[in-house]
Amino acid sequence: MTLRILCLFLLLLSFGCKKQTVSFDVWLSENKNEKVVNLSNKELGDLPSSIETLEAVEELTLQYNSISKLPDELGNLKRLRILNLFGNPIRELPESLGGLQNLEILLLGRTEISSVPKFLPKLASLKTLALDETKLTLTEEDVEILAQIPKLEILDLTLLREFKTLPKNISKLSHLKELQVQKVLFEKSDVARLRDELPKVRVKL
Repeated sequence: MTLRILCLFLLLLSFGCKKQTVSFDVWLSENKNEKVVNLSNKELGDLPSSIETLEAVEELTLQYNSISKLPDELGNLKRLRILNLFGNPIRELPESLGGLQNLEILLLGRTEISSVPKFLPKLASLKTLALDETKLTLTEEDVEILAQIPKLEILDLTLLREFKTLPKNISKLSHLKELQVQKVLFEKSDVARLRDELPKVRVKL
């Protein structure tokens, strides 16, 4: 292979490896009736308010899009069952998301969230909540909020970056079916407490 052909091959390969970019408004106008929307790795940036046009969407995946703020209109997607926001620099969620009464799975892993949103107990159908690799410290207040989510079954707290110590009221999460806390730096006493105070919960250490 000549040097010129090799350079051309490498150039074409580099183009193929670049992230795809897409205008959200363009996609919206063409696919507004879709039930499953996957826009991962599209460099969307912050979402426009026109996202509320996706009235039929049930599963929305927006991971790795440099989204730092969500519009209030996201709470108008009443049919939404799965919302995946993994890998975005989001610090907080709009209160309007409390109106998503059909939401069953909320994935907030690898975001900048540092406390459990206070409106989460309003999500009457929420069964799975992922807060893995966030800045959550897991305070007693966080546990109180989590304990009030009526149908919560699976809680993912894997690799919490800012975790300090196990809250005194951790037993209030005894309604869970599964608690994922892999790669969290627990003291030996914390591990013992998890097993003693959550005997019916499948704790993944």
